[in-house]
Amino acid sequence: MIHKNGVVDKVARHGKAFTLVGESIWYTAFAASQLNGASSGDAVEFTFQESVKAGTTWNNIKDDVRITSSGGGSTMVLPAGG
Repeated sequence: MIHKNGVVDKVARHGKAFTLVGESIWYTAFAASQLNGASSGDAVEFTFQESVKAGTTWNNIKDDVRITSSGGGSTMVLPAGG
C-alpha cells in the first residue's frame, strides 16, 4: 500500500473518488463515507493500493481519508474518469 497526501482538486459526482491538485489520477473509495466529506481545496492524507484489472489501473483508497486542513472550497461535481 502507498501513503499519499495532497490537496483535493476535483470530487466525482458519486462522491467516492477524487483527484489531487497537479495530478490526473483518480483515487476511488468503496464508500463515499470514506472521504469524510473532503472537498476541493482540502488537504488530505490517505493510503491506497494500485490494482490492475483488464488493463486499467485502479487506485483504491484503503480505510478513511484524513482531512488535515480544510480549504473551505465546495465539492466539484464531475464524473469519475481514468
